[in-house]
Amino acid sequence: MSFYIKEKFFLLVIIFLLCSAVLKAEPFEGLIKFRQYTSYDTTLLRYSIRNNKIRINKYNNEGRLLECLLVDTEKEKVTALNPERKLYRPLEPEEIKTTDKAGNYDVIRRGNHKKINGVKCYQWRVRSRENNTEIAYWVARKRFDFFHDLIELLERTNKIYEFFSEIPGKKGIFPLLSVERTLLRKERQRIAVAEITHKSMDESLFEIPDDYRMVRE
Repeated sequence: MSFYIKEKFFLLVIIFLLCSAVLKAEPFEGLIKFRQYTSYDTTLLRYSIRNNKIRINKYNNEGRLLECLLVDTEKEKVTALNPERKLYRPLEPEEIKTTDKAGNYDVIRRGNHKKINGVKCYQWRVRSRENNTEIAYWVARKRFDFFHDLIELLERTNKIYEFFSEIPGKKGIFPLLSVERTLLRKERQRIAVAEITHKSMDESLFEIPDDYRMVRE
């Protein structure tokens, strides 16, 4: 192989590696579906993601849309939609962000791991005696940077978000399974990833429909 051909070959390799790095750095766009189980019912959570915008639809076990949140993590704006009555309401910061957490949190990692849907996950546990709660997270390394910003914004809406925010270095990890229990081990809820789909999302998903009316409570 001549020096000229070698030079072209190595140049192509470098270009390929640079392109691969750029592609890998692209933010996630697509759908993530979760199943949420409690002692009362089972619901489906459908997250639609595009850049800094997230739409969270919540369905009952029969597939009826119960509620919807439109989230803009860059602007820190959250809007609740009522699809049945065609209403929407901007949520105030005190409704979604936790500013005064009660008590201390113990964060535990002992190297436990298992495979979930073929993905190797490691366990983090976050415990609060004041809240009589421990939540176990089975996490994998995923470039879902939107999730880090989302939980920081929606801490007050679910303990699973609030406790996850206590994990050090949480950016770059994503929970495929979260299980909340009392300190006596009684299960309260679990949220499990059912499906992850990379796809282009229509911008209209993240907009308030024109026929919705704003209300303030």
